[in-house]
Amino acid sequence: MTPYVPYITQRAVRVSTPTAVLEGQLAVPGRARGLVILAHGSSEPAYRRGNEEAALLLREAGFATLNIALLGAAELVEDAESSVPRFDLQLLSARLLGAVSWASHHPTLSRLRVGLLAGGTCAAAALVAAAHDAEGRIAAVVSRGGRPELAGSSSSRVKAPTLLLVGELDTANLGTHQSALAVLPPGSRLQLLRGARHSLEEGVALRQATELSAAWFELGFTPASRELVELHIAV
Repeated sequence: MTPYVPYITQRAVRVSTPTAVLEGQLAVPGRARGLVILAHGSSEPAYRRGNEEAALLLREAGFATLNIALLGAAELVEDAESSVPRFDLQLLSARLLGAVSWASHHPTLSRLRVGLLAGGTCAAAALVAAAHDAEGRIAAVVSRGGRPELAGSSSSRVKAPTLLLVGELDTANLGTHQSALAVLPPGSRLQLLRGARHSLEEGVALRQATELSAAWFELGFTPASRELVELHIAV
């Protein structure tokens, strides 16, 4: 991806949701194509680092980005000890919807279409959030090496076209991704990343995943292109 436009805003923000005030990083290019909310909901640093690099690449492609942690400091400590908070999909999805609502009332972001990008269990939370998006503010979803099967029956209620990214060599999770795709809305897609294993959080795999995500969001944010499912990008 090549640089699109200079940034006009890049700063730390505090996002108020019904259950917590979340820490995030917001960046808005001069002519933003839409807003991508990159969420992580575990204590594992790989997801934070992956989202930081992906946010930079998405901004270069012209998208506003909100990189946000769905767990507070104390919850991250608990997650490191027990891994319990990262599996609380009700909590994570509610906070993600809170972030979408916050953006919809933000003076700079309110007119932008919104996409969600997440990995791990937070990808399932993104699907649950999209399933409960009564106002239709979420235009597209990307699961980057995530656990979409954990969203369960919520996936059948998702209306936003969803891209499931999985490593070509991640044979253990390919079947669960295929099952998840079967109940997602028309226009959704499963994309294999050549040579990649389970983790898509760094290196070539992360860059490929982000390029595919950018192409997906561009389609999702353009109403006339919502039915297009072919990605004109080499993997």
